Amino acid sequence: MTLEMHGDQTFDMYNWPSNLGCAAPKAEYVEDVAWGDGRDFSGEWQLGPDGYEYSLSLFSDGGECPGSLSFEVWLVADDLVIQDWLGTDPEDDSASRLVELSR
Repeated sequence: MTLEMHGDQTFDMYNWPSNLGCAAPKAEYVEDVAWGDGRDFSGEWQLGPDGYEYSLSLFSDGGECPGSLSFEVWLVADDLVIQDWLGTDPEDDSASRLVELSR
């Protein structure tokens, strides 16, 4: 997958896994992610408000993945990494539910 973020707060996404917000059913665990079933779309990006700048939201123009997606951005070993928790159980914080989307 490739995320291109532009200075005018637009983005282009290539090969985004369909079951990470684009189509149901949604992946519950990392091993469920449909890496081979990618979608391309574009739109606008936005960081969270003051104090929550580590939140990244993508608002799609439609295309193959309409709607919005929200993620957390972490500093890991001097790299900015986009990660997302999968599933609906807030009590299950096992590593098998944390998917790394970029580095």
